[in-house]
Amino acid sequence: MCITKLLYKKLKFDKIEIRLKNVHFKVDVADSALKQMLGLMYRENIKDAGGMLFIFRKSRKYGIWMHNMRFPIDILWLDDKHRIVDIVEKANPCVSLINCRTHYPDKNSKFVIELKSGMVKKLHVRIGDIAEF
Repeated sequence: MCITKLLYKKLKFDKIEIRLKNVHFKVDVADSALKQMLGLMYRENIKDAGGMLFIFRKSRKYGIWMHNMRFPIDILWLDDKHRIVDIVEKANPCVSLINCRTHYPDKNSKFVIELKSGMVKKLHVRIGDIAEF
């Protein structure tokens, strides 16, 4: 078993509820460097109303990559007021470490939300929308 899978067994991800476009999501919270590094790696899937919230200490252009992911996701970058500043839809898992693209936002963000692929389109999420949490 790889070290990443062992870390998942030891780490406890808190859950938080996020409301986006009047839809409630119960997401895991990645609020430490280790949890942020692991993200959704090696998970089999996420539920329609699931996902992950990354909480950073400072606003920056945080990159998200899809190494060791098993499914595509939608990625939302939010500023310190929880306003969406950038979106990537259907970010696909990497096929190899060498060709693993990192997705960066156009603007600084303090939070990143990862949702099941297709949720942005389904909910008509746009830049400027607010996520409540």
